[in-house]
Amino acid sequence: RVKKASVADAVFASGSCRKFHSVTLVKRDLHFSVAQGARHLHNVQTQRRAIIAKARNELLVRALTDEDWVFWLDMDVARFEPNILHRAIAKDKDILSINCVFQRYGARSYDLNNWQETDQSLKIRKTFQKGEAVFEGEAGREFHRRHLSELRDQAKDGLVPLDGVGGCGLLVRASVHRGGVVFPPFVLDNAIETEAFATAAKLAGVQPYGSTDIEIIHE
Repeated sequence: RVKKASVADAVFASGSCRKFHSVTLVKRDLHFSVAQGARHLHNVQTQRRAIIAKARNELLVRALTDEDWVFWLDMDVARFEPNILHRAIAKDKDILSINCVFQRYGARSYDLNNWQETDQSLKIRKTFQKGEAVFEGEAGREFHRRHLSELRDQAKDGLVPLDGVGGCGLLVRASVHRGGVVFPPFVLDNAIETEAFATAAKLAGVQPYGSTDIEIIHE
């Protein structure tokens, strides 16, 4: 998504587009803004995540043509290995979420939307209200789910099954999106956007996975 024409001009002027089969720049004002410090407050999270889901879905409609894979990468990540896509595709999973960690490789997870349910978290789920969106990392609430950095010891070939996924680095086989599994901009089973995408995928018979041996650094 490009917010300013000058950004698009810079992309084409730099010649970066010649590195790709095609480049599509999409600009769309979804008429939503929130102060940086307030973006994770519960009273704005549901609306904010719904807007992000709508933006992702529009990008799919506008940009997806004959590609085999879709790679979702947050714009504010700091660094990652240059062969990250080759390594992720080699895992051969329909949905693969890459562990986004704080500041250095091997650190704790930054993207807490990558999670696996536990016996304790499943008990807590029974207390959620119907239609209520819950968010990992909420102040004053603990759901006792396990995040990717806590699942390294359980991984087989660097892979663990997940019940929720984040969008810092998310690889999706394009046929999954073409089959109708997109990002719900509404609450689905107490989740929304990427986490609800994982729920929708599982309902469609597609198991999301997380990668513990490929990491993206977030400052």
